[in-house]
Amino acid sequence: MKNLFDREIVKKIELLNKHSGLNHRTKPYDINSKEDLNSLLKIKVCALLDYLEYDGILENLLERLDESIEYYDTSTWLSFTMDINEPDKLLTKCYETTRKASDDFRKLIGRTTDECLEVLSIVLNSNEEIQKSILGFNVNDFSSIKDHVSDILDSVYEVENSYVMDEAFKNFIEYLRKCLVKE
Repeated sequence: MKNLFDREIVKKIELLNKHSGLNHRTKPYDINSKEDLNSLLKIKVCALLDYLEYDGILENLLERLDESIEYYDTSTWLSFTMDINEPDKLLTKCYETTRKASDDFRKLIGRTTDECLEVLSIVLNSNEEIQKSILGFNVNDFSSIKDHVSDILDSVYEVENSYVMDEAFKNFIEYLRKCLVKE
């Protein structure tokens, strides 16, 4: 994961906090601290849920834009697959930049999923007390479910994202419990 806490960034965050009344984090996470590990997992999970939502919006926009171009400017739409000399350059640019944004979000989702998996793996490999305090349940043998955890994150879009971090994280933990704990 990239380091977000170099000296210059910390100064800027402290300035932002001072002037806005916010309390953004200004120090690196310590994965040996269960509070920091919990905060880091929450940040990564909630970021992933948000990015998945935005990707869905972009995909929907791209699909609708393609349909509009097909109906309202068929010659430009045909230029996407045929060599036609005079497509509408502005309309083409709108479509291409939307597609690029969608592609970039998929890359961002991939990176964030990997980061989430990394932090979740640390939690699941931790002792029972840390697992219980962060997840509310224990997983006895992480090695037996490691591949399953990756699959769980690939389908995390099923988790309801309320855009309130505590609620979204609680929804994720409940989803994870359902996937991992056989009751």
